[in-house]
Amino acid sequence: MTISAEKIAELRIKHLEMLQSLITRMAGYGASFKSYCITVTTAVIGFAFTLHRPAVAGLALLPVIAFGVADAQYLLAGRGDVTRSMEPIT
Repeated sequence: MTISAEKIAELRIKHLEMLQSLITRMAGYGASFKSYCITVTTAVIGFAFTLHRPAVAGLALLPVIAFGVADAQYLLAGRGDVTRSMEPIT
């Protein structure tokens, strides 16, 4: 079975559009992660000031680390998706 050059070009364009939408979606999720991290960190620091215990503000590092690890895992998984999708269409 032979596929015409026009059909191959059309398939490649569709493939690139799919990759572009995947990357756009991943960027949106990354921004969402960072937004949640800022919200949780601000809440922890506010709680520390409410208690008049500055040492509790150190707990604000926990959500930063947790969200950082989760974001790194998400990006690593997404990178694998993009890498697998980059295989040539034959």
